[in-house]
Amino acid sequence: MIIILIFQPLYENFSFAQVYILIFFLMVFVWFAYKSDNQKWLGILLGLLFMLKTAGVLLWVLLAVQKKWKSLIWIMLTIVGTFLITIPFVGIESWLTYSDRVIGHSSNPTLAVTAYQTIYSFFHHLFMFDENWNLYPIADIPVLATLLTIIFTLIILIIAGFFALKSNLQDLTFASFIIAGTILNPASIDYHFVLLLIPIIISIELIRKKPTGFLWILFFISYTLIALKLPYTSSKITQGITAILAYPKLYGAIGLLILCLLLSYSSKNKVSGT
Repeated sequence: MIIILIFQPLYENFSFAQVYILIFFLMVFVWFAYKSDNQKWLGILLGLLFMLKTAGVLLWVLLAVQKKWKSLIWIMLTIVGTFLITIPFVGIESWLTYSDRVIGHSSNPTLAVTAYQTIYSFFHHLFMFDENWNLYPIADIPVLATLLTIIFTLIILIIAGFFALKSNLQDLTFASFIIAGTILNPASIDYHFVLLLIPIIISIELIRKKPTGFLWILFFISYTLIALKLPYTSSKITQGITAILAYPKLYGAIGLLILCLLLSYSSKNKVSGT
């Protein structure tokens, strides 16, 4: 309870009247449906998450890799059904406007500011100049920013794919895709990180089963970087090389992903040892 109640992303949802607490609860039910292999509810819930906030899209990849075709069909049916049901109330123009805003925002220069704790923001803040939003990058090399973003995106996806194909722990697989989906989404800001409470709780439970000092240290460092209200948007650390210090939540999420890998490796060793 203490870990949840001091979690800064939770309070940011209240401060800015964001809907990600609802998205978090729906994602918990997605987790339960995934663990119980209830493909119908898994698809319906992911379809609702997509229509409500364009959330959980990377989990579709997980379902495709694991050949959960029934869930993918239910996602499509839920999306189409929700669209048709809401047209009489909001009109088709509202949906078209929303889709245009989502697509247009993906290339918005504001995504390079440090408020967005993502892979995209990190490299574009360091290597892409913008006269309004990023006056002091390390160097203005847009090609390098794009290339590094692609490379590290692929690395994160490969790690998540490893869990989907090789890990025998469903919880770790789900946790890895939640983490990857958060830091690969260019628009992830602090209140999005409330979703990481799921991999945080999963990590605690698995470390407790086979506790080691190193795993607990890695967990608490990662958790602290995500949970605390740190001044990562301050102009004192967002200019030039010091901007490397301005991505604590991104580093914390990557730390959780590494922790998932170590827990998976530990679990494999335990199984082979028995």
